[in-house]
Amino acid sequence: LVDDLIPDSELQASIGRLGNLGNDKDRLRTLRQLATSFTFTCAQIASLLSTCQFSTSAVSSAQLLYGRAVDKDDWEKVCDGLKWKEEKDEFTLWIGEQIRLSDTIEEETTTRIVAGQVVKGTLDQRKLDMEAAKTQQAVDNAKVLQQVAQETTLNEGVNTISLSAPKVETVVELSASTTNAQVMEAAKSPGKDREMQLSDEEFQGVFGMSKEEFKGKAGWKQKDLKKKHGLF
Repeated sequence: LVDDLIPDSELQASIGRLGNLGNDKDRLRTLRQLATSFTFTCAQIASLLSTCQFSTSAVSSAQLLYGRAVDKDDWEKVCDGLKWKEEKDEFTLWIGEQIRLSDTIEEETTTRIVAGQVVKGTLDQRKLDMEAAKTQQAVDNAKVLQQVAQETTLNEGVNTISLSAPKVETVVELSASTTNAQVMEAAKSPGKDREMQLSDEEFQGVFGMSKEEFKGKAGWKQKDLKKKHGLF
């Protein structure tokens, strides 16, 4: 069922009104008003047209009402409401044009859909490629960071003997990849508590804990941490 299909009562009332109108202009205006409010079957359109007895507006009225038809495949029934053969032929030609136009639109729509799917497939592949490249880049970055961390682990020192005093000093050579200037300065300083020469912020950045937390660690743990960061 079609919700806005013209009811039989309204159809009969409209046929009565159309029969009382004396010119094509008023008949066409009435049909436009009906087309605004209702849809029709092709048989109902034929009933309205046959009542009007148009002089010159029969075909244009048929085209108007057919645009609101719910059973467009039955367009030949509309011809039953047209009085003259010339009108029937003109309407039939118009229907042929509409069918060709509809086929063209459908073909173009199909082409656009197919093209859109191709483009979407290409974009999806590019997205996958980009995600794969990002993943590989992350893996490569992780490897580089791991290598740098290994290189910056300082576990070698050179013992030098001072000629002016019997005191033995340990000189730690930092890796060229080390970029923390404050740690380098502290490593070159004499004494055992070199790490305490770092500021609180620098100490936190190097050891990941405060100086108080560091002092609370066991001696062997402090020693390992200082060796790890080249401050032993």
